[in-house]
Amino acid sequence: MPNLECVRTELGSDAIDELMDAYYTSGLSLKELKTLYEPIKRLSDSDIIKLFPMLELDDACPLCGGALSAPRISRGVKGSTANSYYDQQVICTNCGKTKTEIEKEYQESIRITKIRAAYSGDAVEFVWGHYDANRLDDVVFETLVSSYGILNNTYLKPLLVKPLMIDFFDECKRLLRLGYIRPSAVFNNWLNGFEVEDDGVSFYWLDVPFSVNLVDYVPLKANKVFVRDNTEFINIGEGEYELWQQTAKGLLMDYIDDQMWEGDYECEGLKREELQTLLRPLLSKYSPAQIASMVWSAMAVAEKQANEGPSYKKTGNWAAGVIINRAKRALAEGWDIRPNLISCNVEPTPFEDHLFRVHIPLGETWMYRRIPPLVNGRVEIAPALAPQGKVPATAEMIELAMTIAEEHDLDEPNYLSFDETRDFISVYR
Repeated sequence: MPNLECVRTELGSDAIDELMDAYYTSGLSLKELKTLYEPIKRLSDSDIIKLFPMLELDDACPLCGGALSAPRISRGVKGSTANSYYDQQVICTNCGKTKTEIEKEYQESIRITKIRAAYSGDAVEFVWGHYDANRLDDVVFETLVSSYGILNNTYLKPLLVKPLMIDFFDECKRLLRLGYIRPSAVFNNWLNGFEVEDDGVSFYWLDVPFSVNLVDYVPLKANKVFVRDNTEFINIGEGEYELWQQTAKGLLMDYIDDQMWEGDYECEGLKREELQTLLRPLLSKYSPAQIASMVWSAMAVAEKQANEGPSYKKTGNWAAGVIINRAKRALAEGWDIRPNLISCNVEPTPFEDHLFRVHIPLGETWMYRRIPPLVNGRVEIAPALAPQGKVPATAEMIELAMTIAEEHDLDEPNYLSFDETRDFISVYR
């Protein structure tokens, strides 16, 4: 089979135009053309059509402005003429993209234009000198900046995973209303978090970056642990204390939801509200790990009752009621509850890492400590009650080990191990 380019060169442009005119206008068949033009005798019918010059279209490429063209098609296709072409075969002679690729990219460019028109403004200035640890808004904002700040803290990168804080999205909405965070469409690789709809552009909280506008920002230093009469204390603001509470509540509600899911239950409505209300007094008496242990045993009882009793017991409300009754009895009778490791699909996030490194410097031992009351800006740190066989480090040791690890760029020890933390301090201090 002869090379198509060689045949095109041998014929020349005038002969090819004559050949095309004979085929489309005069109506000669390809078989007849082969007898008239020696160079095309051994070409297939489809290759003869490929000899014809591309059809130049009137439209320009909306992406680059280049000319659009398309290969001609066989006269054997019903209704075809010299100017007929297949739409899907249109190509830009400048950028080389097909019509399908052009339309896809063009629609995407329209989508991006709409997104950037909706989310291109700057955030309201936050003067760092006005930061107040007594305000929950400020503490959450600081934790977001320290955990997710990029490009010199001018943006927050997408969170991807929701922090444990129980009212996290409500708090983010408050920060948005204040103007301290603003969804930003400046990054091409994070545009999928925005959705163009008929009535405007929406976004997914965990999947988009946010612009922030900090004035005279200075990173916070970790709150200090101090000891008096063998009792450990930290001085913290009301906002920091509230975030501690909401994070512990969020962890426990995630655990309860996980247990409900395992039993094919749902916990909604008034029972869920009652459970959430009970968590604050429970956390003042028991650690999250102790409360989770109580929830686990209550769910086991609820499941047993559901299997042995009437169908109305096989509901999320019934299971929630069993948990609530046990919680109230534990508070009233002062139960001694053994803590367990919290085994549920809870992903730790940078948000909690910063909270329990800087604001409440307890590391992962926070799950094994109750939350005592805040009195005049001071909290007595409760001893960590770890699962059997584990002796956690003290808060004072944890704070010191965190400082050493940061100064020397070291991996931190396991704070649930007193011995490992002590040895770490001894070696690197």
